[in-house]
Amino acid sequence: MKRLAFLVLAVACGGKSSPPPIEVTEQKPPGPTCNDLGDRTARDMAEGLPASLPADAPARFGALIAQLCLDDRWPQDVITCGMTADSPREECSPALDATQRQHIDDAQQKFTAELMATIHPKLGLPGCDELVASVDRLVACPKAVEAMGEQLGQIAAGVAGIYEVPKDQHEMLETSCNEGLPSIRQLVETYGC
Repeated sequence: MKRLAFLVLAVACGGKSSPPPIEVTEQKPPGPTCNDLGDRTARDMAEGLPASLPADAPARFGALIAQLCLDDRWPQDVITCGMTADSPREECSPALDATQRQHIDDAQQKFTAELMATIHPKLGLPGCDELVASVDRLVACPKAVEAMGEQLGQIAAGVAGIYEVPKDQHEMLETSCNEGLPSIRQLVETYGC
């Protein structure tokens, strides 16, 4: 009798019972990541990469954007926007806060300045070297790019021509650079570059 009572008790208190049913829920994909956004940035930059820029520039800039996205914890809707927008910078960055946007501007300005320094080495002509460096600063400055647009592109193209001037004309070139320098300095000051 004791044995029977023990068996009944064992079965009632947890003998073999079936596990609770497993609830299956459909998982939503997490959406694009900061790394995806960096990859897209690199692909976009590579499409229009001038031959004079280092081949690894797009990958480095994409990694920079991915790191900014991670460090500043960009919202998922901004990341998604960046993956689908025709002009991610213009269309998506307004959704970031002022600090996040400033981080982008600062990083882009520094990155562009470093790139320009690799393709615009010093000529040994002080006025021309300062002129080139100042134009490179303008090209790297989002405020100047936005305000000047195509005009800045024309100035940058003109400055790039400095490197094609033969050495026997460098004295005349230095005079021209010194004449143009005050207006370029003013633009740098105006846009805070």
